[in-house]
Formats: sequence, structure tokens, C-alpha cells
Amino acid sequence: MSLSPPFKDAYKLYEKEAKIEQLRLVVGQSPFLLLGNYAAGLTVLIGSWQTVDRPTLVGWFAALVAFSTLRALLARRFIPGQVDPEAVSRWERRVLASTLISGVLWGSAGHLLYLHGMLDHDFFLAVPIIGMGAAAVTAHSYHQFAYPLFFIPAVTPLVLNLAQETDITANIISLATPIYFLMMYLLSQRIYRASHAAVLCGFANQHLATHDYLTGIANRRAFHEALEREWARGSRSGKPLSLIIADIDDFKHCNDTFGHSTGDEVLRTVASAIQHRVRKGVDTPARIGGEEFAVVLSETDLTDACQIAEDMRLRTHAATSVAATGIPATTISLGVACMTPDAGTSPNLLFERADQALYQAKLEGKDRVVADRRTEQVD
Repeated sequence: MSLSPPFKDAYKLYEKEAKIEQLRLVVGQSPFLLLGNYAAGLTVLIGSWQTVDRPTLVGWFAALVAFSTLRALLARRFIPGQVDPEAVSRWERRVLASTLISGVLWGSAGHLLYLHGMLDHDFFLAVPIIGMGAAAVTAHSYHQFAYPLFFIPAVTPLVLNLAQETDITANIISLATPIYFLMMYLLSQRIYRASHAAVLCGFANQHLATHDYLTGIANRRAFHEALEREWARGSRSGKPLSLIIADIDDFKHCNDTFGHSTGDEVLRTVASAIQHRVRKGVDTPARIGGEEFAVVLSETDLTDACQIAEDMRLRTHAATSVAATGIPATTISLGVACMTPDAGTSPNLLFERADQALYQAKLEGKDRVVADRRTEQVD
């Protein structure tokens, strides 16, 4: 199924949201990584106590514990709902840097704690290092680059040391380990692609539930939710709430004359003209019927609402021209109403007044803005 242009833009928008969610999944593994590092590090400490230089061993273990603890504490500061999309790259760099450092710490074990010629010890040392590399595939596969940033520095020193041994078993392990981790890397990429697609589809489904597929603006369900929400907000703040209802003039004639594909393009053009004039993240433009649109204007009085409606009407004129765009010249009629919400009254009254004003605009000849001039206060 091909996506309409608004939904292609939505997918681009949700790429950042998907990245935040996938960072959350990576960061969410921090408690398990902390316990895993503690357990594997303690295993190395106890198993190497009698063979490795103790100051070196204790220093390595202390560095591992300190960094793993710091990493877990920093991860607790990552709260997805409070992360500014513009700060995503900064958090991403932190996550990747901490993953790389963790890999380097485990790689240093394969260098500092490795004892040439003592294969019993070296094979023992290989178990937690390779084990951590394998276990990391579940923790780091939610980001495209996290897993290789961990396992490459973690296993490379061990593999190089084993390759220098004269023992055939050590040589086989040094050859098999890169192949094994190549398979793990390919698996991690499959996990990443599947998780990324799932997260992106989740956001897209949320978008589909609240947005009109053709125009990309809010649908009727989202409009009513916004109207109820802003009505409740206005009843607490005492600020006015305005509503614009717009209807494309003679839209049936446009469909019958130019075809439904042209009609769809007209709908998208009008939606764009309406959306251009509203405050992003504050007002709610919506398609609430076939050729009918509505805009919820938070904390906006009647004068400003009428000016916004007039700008929408003029922008629609400018955006539709057979000669310039191939779209038939299109006009819209708009009804505007404003009230100061009251907790004991339904926002349906505001909708009815704006709808009546729209009806009056149609009666007066279309292509105009008509405002409901009754008191802005609830009776």
C-alpha cells in the first residue's frame, strides 16, 4: 500500500520518535548489564586470583565495577517522555560511547590478564569475555551500531593473543571466534531491523488512529478530543476558546467535473492552507467530514479568530488556480464562534454556533467568513 504525501512526512517525523524508543530499549537493559558485568567480572577476579598479578587484576575489576555502576546511574536520567527530540543525538552519542568503553574494558581483560603459555587460565579467561560478547547481542541490538561497538574491542585482544599460541586448540578458537561473532552481528542487525520496523509501525498506527489519511491533519475523533480538552482547559483558565468550521464551496461539482483524483488534491490543498495559519502544537486543524474542516483555537478571541479564518480563505484562493496548479479555483466558506468555557456547559454549544455561522455564510453567497456575534460568555 502506497502512502499519501502527508503520511510519508509522518513516517519521517516518527523516525526521531522511533529512535528515542529504541534508545529507551537499549538503556532499559542497563540493570541487566550491570548485574552481568558484576557477575562476569567477579568470576574473572576469583578465577584469576592465584595466577594473575593481583594489583592489575584488582585495578581492572575496580574499573569495571565503577564504570558499570556509573553507566547504570546515568541511564536512569534517560526519561523518554522528557527527552527533547533535538537532544536525541546527544543521548545517542552517550549510549554509543558508554557501549564502546564497556567493550574496551572487557578487551583490556583479554590483554592485561592474559598469560601466554598458561592455556588453562587463558581458556578460562575466554569464557566470560566471549560470554559477555554473546550476551550483549540481546542488550545492544536495538541500535544499529551498538553491538559491534561492544564486541569488536571486547574480543579482539583475546583473539590476537590466542592466535599467537602454538597450541592448535588456541589457534582454532582464535579462528572460530570472529566467525561466531560475525554470525552474532548478522543476528543483531536482523533484530535491529525488526525492532525498528515494529516501533515505527506502532507510531504510524497511533497516527492513523487520530489523523485523516488523505490530508494528514487530525480526524474527527482527534478533533472532538481536542475540543473537549481545550474546553476543560479554558474552564480552568477563564481564557476564550474559538472554533472555525470551514466547508469547500461546490465541492460536489468539482468532483463531478474534474474527477475524484482532482477532488482529493483540492482537499489536500485546502487542508494545507488551513494548517499553514494555525499554531503548531497549540491549535488543532482537522477534517471532520467529506469537505468540511474545523480548527480549535486555544486562548483566541473572536477578533483574532475571524482574522485567522479570513487568512485561510485568502490562502485557499491563492493556492488553487487551474493555470498555475491544475487545481480548479476553489473557495471556502467559514463560520467562526467564540466562547469562554464553563465547566457546567458542553462544548457542543460552541460547535453549534460555529456551524450556524457557516450555514449563514453559505446563505449569504459563499466564499466568506461569518462570525457568531452573540456574547462570548456562556448564557
